[in-house]
Amino acid sequence: MQSADVTATWCATAIDEWCCLGATDAVIAPGSRSTPMALAVAAESRLRLHVFHDERSAAFAALGIAQATGRPALLLCTSGTAAVNFHPAVVEASHAEVPMIVLTADRPPELQGVGAPQTIDQQRLFGAAVRQFIDAGVPDDDRRNEWRNVAGRAWRAANLDRPGPVQVNLPFREPLVGAPRDLPPRETRSAGGRSSFSATGRVSTKQLPTEMLSKLATRLVSRRGVIVAGAGAPHAEPLMKVVNTWLRDCEAELVVVGASSFLIDPDRRCAMHVVAAPDTVCNDLVSVVRGRPAPDHWRDAWVGIERTTRETIAGMLDDEQSLSEPGTARMVAESLARGSSLVVSSSMPVRDLEWYAGACDHLQVFSNRGANGIDGVVSTAVGVALASQAPTALLIGDVAFLHDANGLVALRHRTADLRIVVVDNDGGGIFSFLPQRSTLPNERFEQLFGTPHGTDLETLARAHGLQVECVSSSGELRNALAQTGPRVIVVRTNRDENVRLHDALHAAVAQALTTAAR
Repeated sequence: MQSADVTATWCATAIDEWCCLGATDAVIAPGSRSTPMALAVAAESRLRLHVFHDERSAAFAALGIAQATGRPALLLCTSGTAAVNFHPAVVEASHAEVPMIVLTADRPPELQGVGAPQTIDQQRLFGAAVRQFIDAGVPDDDRRNEWRNVAGRAWRAANLDRPGPVQVNLPFREPLVGAPRDLPPRETRSAGGRSSFSATGRVSTKQLPTEMLSKLATRLVSRRGVIVAGAGAPHAEPLMKVVNTWLRDCEAELVVVGASSFLIDPDRRCAMHVVAAPDTVCNDLVSVVRGRPAPDHWRDAWVGIERTTRETIAGMLDDEQSLSEPGTARMVAESLARGSSLVVSSSMPVRDLEWYAGACDHLQVFSNRGANGIDGVVSTAVGVALASQAPTALLIGDVAFLHDANGLVALRHRTADLRIVVVDNDGGGIFSFLPQRSTLPNERFEQLFGTPHGTDLETLARAHGLQVECVSSSGELRNALAQTGPRVIVVRTNRDENVRLHDALHAAVAQALTTAAR
């Protein structure tokens, strides 16, 4: 075979193997050197193909797709700095344990180190952020029996034990356009790595050993306790700093349960680490302790506190005439239909959702909380909407929205029902809650932390051909959210007023709980 046909056949083989293992989506950022793999993806009817102009946006869209489907998205770019722009999303995927197969096209060895254009050292480009680095080498027909093994190794590395991103480096020689010939046969074997990650958290099949179950039950029986379900547990909402602070400062014995052997214990308080599926552990424990007497007053006290808190928050936020940031988060969660997806940005939106929204168990909630960054959030939401094909809302601040404005490129042409709610307080609102706000002169605070941007977000969204609406009341927001997307809904707020409202909410809840305890 001619070299271009060998390259085309290798790419078609890899794509076939990944589809057989469960791949459903591929995200491509356009480029020349990646042509052979791009053509193989486009020719595969089992894959949904999503093209993004910007590599950084493409990578976060792939992240969102993986969150929504539970399977690694195939992410492809050309050589050079294009691949470097994948790095933020790769880091997020690593920390959040989201599977991803990162395909970086590369120049062949003879063009390395000689100043060839669009050529950098792509070997282990993402360092420790990937679960494995695989250099596929220049496609060689003499090694065709190894091609499926290379693809299978990448898939398993992205999925097993601790899911995450895998880099597959693809050096291609010109000519880049060839015709695939007969593919090497596929061995009959277990898929060995179908992702255990699901849209509501990782669901592992790991069972708790009997001895471990006995030890855990002995520790917990007849003791008051609280189960805190984080991002790794099914049907869990995002876990915030205030909860982590409480866990750090309380005197309770801390048992960490997770499907991965990687221990998350930043405060070094873990007394027992259980590697098993959280839902499995809870079910097994229930079967062990069922029938044993347990006092109800501890649970009843928690239920009463929760009820009082919810009633107080509802009384202050529901149907408020001037829409606030906590009220916006509450209304977004309440307005979405059952089965919808909600993507929430880091910074204040995720905090407002956790603190002030009601129960979100009718929604699938997504957030990039692996590295807690605000980058790539729009593109992540686009990926979730594309993959789920369900009504999807994004709650995001203005700075994060601007940070990923490229996620809006060509959004109007995508089959994504995405309703983007932007809280616009002209700057970094979360910093107004920090000591810097009261200790620094106002001009210095605004220069370094408030950082007003002065951007007309409505005009920006309209420039991308999107439907845009600015709302100021709960009723207006509810009506805007009832319309299908893609569309952008802007809520303008004031940073200082937002701080005062948060203080008032917390004071009202504290007073209500004090009164209820008398």
